[in-house]
Amino acid sequence: PNITCICYQFGYVTDKTAKKLYKNNKFFCDYFLAFHKDDIKILKKNIISKFIGAGSIKNNSIPKKNDKKKYICFISEYKKIYSNNTRFQKIKYIKFIVNCIAEFCKKNKYKLLIALRSNRIDKNMSHVDEIKFYKSFLKDDFSTNFNKNSYKVGEKCFVSIGIHSNLCYELLARGEKVFFINLNKNLYPPMYNIRKKKLIFFEKKNKKQIFIKIKK
Repeated sequence: PNITCICYQFGYVTDKTAKKLYKNNKFFCDYFLAFHKDDIKILKKNIISKFIGAGSIKNNSIPKKNDKKKYICFISEYKKIYSNNTRFQKIKYIKFIVNCIAEFCKKNKYKLLIALRSNRIDKNMSHVDEIKFYKSFLKDDFSTNFNKNSYKVGEKCFVSIGIHSNLCYELLARGEKVFFINLNKNLYPPMYNIRKKKLIFFEKKNKKQIFIKIKK
């Protein structure tokens, strides 16, 4: 029998990540549902298919609700290796950003909620270790979305803040308020021309300015 193979994109792609993932190999499928025309340009180098710009299939499959609470969400960028090796520059970025958010929450009577990466089965990491990582430097209490859908959590928050997580872009596509704080724009370049939107993309280690941006 004739079989039609349809694939869909799970996360945004860059030239660097595509090279690492595909290693110059060629792949084939009948149809490929991609996030964006920018992704298609990159994916075409390694995948032979009929490409369709469809956005995030996973994101689009989840019904949207409006149920705002006085939460500010940080979209976790934790990795297993961070628990055993604290020399990574990104750990310093995470600590600075999350401590800024925690201070803002305390001053403005919001609750800090951390959307855990360990909720994703494909990440294969311990939620206990991830929570312990954040507790190691956060003085104030925070909540997590343990065993709860991150998309639903994002809908409940006043704003979701992240560095370069794919979930940030998906929440943005859902019409949610998203704030990117990227302290290394060369290592984590913004996708889909969001740099033009100064309100949601910030590149300076400036707590005062971060507070102003969050309030907007």
